[in-house]
Amino acid sequence: MRVVRDRALRRVVLNLYDYACALCRTRLRWDNKVEAQAAHIKPRALLGADDVRNALALCGAHHWAFDLGLWTATDDGLVRVREPPAAEPSYEVRALGEFSRLWRPTRDSARPHAEALEWHRVNVFEQGQNGGEQ
Repeated sequence: MRVVRDRALRRVVLNLYDYACALCRTRLRWDNKVEAQAAHIKPRALLGADDVRNALALCGAHHWAFDLGLWTATDDGLVRVREPPAAEPSYEVRALGEFSRLWRPTRDSARPHAEALEWHRVNVFEQGQNGGEQ
């Protein structure tokens, strides 16, 4: 049941975002293979909705960084990037700094829900702001 639901959500989300990453707009398709992924904002394992308003289309790198809380977005889609710990050469997030705003579907009913984005900011992004890993 879960696999079917996940595939259906993936198809809808990728179509809404034109098969491109909402952050970097990279679109890589080869026939029915698509690099972008449907990323839950609040994970299903933590009772996040399996709904387009709780999902973003993200490339693999930006999905990974989002899940780690290296970046997040405001309700308006402005991108916030986590500051790495001071004087730690093993932390590098400059590649995220070039993006200022998420690309969002034009249909309001498909845009990321403010509550889901707030959950991510509070529970993933801000929890890691003290410099340690989550």
